[in-house]
Amino acid sequence: MKETYIEIAHQIGKGWNTLSKYIQRSVNAISHLLATLELHFSNDIICNQTSEETLQSSRFNIINDLTTRIKNLSSELRSYVNQFFKEHFSNLEKTIKWINDEYSTFNHYNSDKDSKITSIKRVQVLHNSLKLCTLIKSNYDFILSFTCIIANNIDEFVQQKLIDSNKKYPNNSSTPFDNKVLDEIHKIEKFNCYNCQAELEIISNYLEKN
Repeated sequence: MKETYIEIAHQIGKGWNTLSKYIQRSVNAISHLLATLELHFSNDIICNQTSEETLQSSRFNIINDLTTRIKNLSSELRSYVNQFFKEHFSNLEKTIKWINDEYSTFNHYNSDKDSKITSIKRVQVLHNSLKLCTLIKSNYDFILSFTCIIANNIDEFVQQKLIDSNKKYPNNSSTPFDNKVLDEIHKIEKFNCYNCQAELEIISNYLEKN
């Protein structure tokens, strides 16, 4: 019985356990900075400033600093995740394909009782291996997507927000560009990195007994 790809899925899961903690910390930090940035676009925070000139200078410096930190964190996250995948998860897509092929074609029907039990366990580990690898790939794609959007759009987004906030009668309607960035920000705020512990335990138990 060929177990190569299940063993690879097991190694991928163990690696993801480490990587996911770093990803979640980074995403939480970026999300917090984005929320702080959004606060500084509001005119409600200016009431205790001594002068309009002082306000605008201070506000611009803070926004510039926040924007730089967001871009740097996003870039670091993207680079680290990319490098980790190249070094440890290079077989991820092949693993997904092989497991999916076997899972789709596996013979679930056996007349022998012991064979039925073996088949059930085999199907279970294939299902959990496929789930683990697919969700890791999905999380990876999400990280690449949002870090790319931040890198390419955050400066223009901030510039437009500053222009709107300084208008006497700001335009409250969002442009398609604003919506694209805002949608990504909302996704980041809600993002919870996949915890593969349950699937990893099932795969570990299977490999120990087979």
